[in-house]
Amino acid sequence: YLRAPGGYQLSDRDRSTTDDAAQPMTAAALVERAVRFASSRIYPAAAADLDRALSLEPQNATIRAARALLQLEQNDLVAAQAEIDAGMALDPQNMRVLSATARVAMARSRPADAVTMLTRMLEIEPNAGSIVYPQRAQAYRALNDQVHELADIDSALAINAQNEDLYLARFNALKRLDRSDEALKVADDLVAAMPDSNYAWVIAARIHGRLGERDAAMAAFARAITIKPEAYIYINRAQSRPLDDVAARMADIDLALQLEPDNNEALAERARLQTVSGDPFGAAMTLTTALSSEPDDSVLLNQRRIAYARAHRTALAERDF
Repeated sequence: YLRAPGGYQLSDRDRSTTDDAAQPMTAAALVERAVRFASSRIYPAAAADLDRALSLEPQNATIRAARALLQLEQNDLVAAQAEIDAGMALDPQNMRVLSATARVAMARSRPADAVTMLTRMLEIEPNAGSIVYPQRAQAYRALNDQVHELADIDSALAINAQNEDLYLARFNALKRLDRSDEALKVADDLVAAMPDSNYAWVIAARIHGRLGERDAAMAAFARAITIKPEAYIYINRAQSRPLDDVAARMADIDLALQLEPDNNEALAERARLQTVSGDPFGAAMTLTTALSSEPDDSVLLNQRRIAYARAHRTALAERDF
């Protein structure tokens, strides 16, 4: 699993949900803003924008697709499917609806249905390969069909060789097919295609690590940091170091937190290292910092509960149930 760079950050204007009559928004603008809200997990605002967009254009299937994806983000598969059904009834050829249908099918553990929808998208729009091939490759992977998975990844790379994640997917597919010689080349192909991308070098580092090439992995991480130091690079490097090298792993996490003090992945990793080092109460305090921004995060709460229990703070542990 690769810790990727952080995502979109909302501006103050994006965060404002007040629009008076003098500044009416179109349905398309509302959908666009809803997507940004959803990407930052501001779900009530996203839902409000999509409700408003649908009231303006009730026959717009694309809005139904956006609503389905919002429900999917919140793990409400029943509501997501209802939106998909409504969208398909309005326009069964709508590419956004078909794409959302495939994503819901994957979430419902129906990869064969996802392949069907994605194949239909290519039949409707043959030039949609850059969108369809990566998604269909994931569906084929879920079907344990590595041959078709790799074929779709290669088709996607033929369209866009500047997509770092596709190289990682290609490496994983080749490993599953036991084509080790080809897998060895993926890291080199990636950094040759994108030598100035620190993310490319991080992926190359993780690939080298998977192959047991620790020195090459550390060299790739160093190159990524030279291009642009970012918190996610240090998190990846910490997780790539030997498990017993706690001091070096902690040093990387501290560097990540210097760049992004509120990075919850770094805080959670720091707590794990504190626990390993015999400081479970310190780990609980670190997790409390992380929970200040995400108080309902069940993973963080469970991690803190365990830390409190190991620190023999039973009352505090029980509070996190």
